[in-house]
Amino acid sequence: MENYLYYSDPFFTYNNSLYIEKTINGKPVNIKLSIFLARITEDITCTNGAENERFLSIVGTDDKGKDLRKITVPLKNFAQLDWAQEHWGINCVIESG
Repeated sequence: MENYLYYSDPFFTYNNSLYIEKTINGKPVNIKLSIFLARITEDITCTNGAENERFLSIVGTDDKGKDLRKITVPLKNFAQLDWAQEHWGINCVIESG
């Protein structure tokens, strides 16, 4: 089943993959950025009494529709995006776009 979900332009999803629409030589081109979708479900703050550290709970779906297990990632590592393959395997590829 085809599944479109639009984020703020120029991003959208199709069949559980993330895309960006770019204009190349005056024509719109859809470029795949990932072969899975991830969704933050919780923002967690842990404290040891002196310092706070934040974590994100994340769930996902691969491009075949398989649910990916819930993971917890330190907020400080989220932007690096290496957590996807580390926790969900080599099939969770993030393209450079």
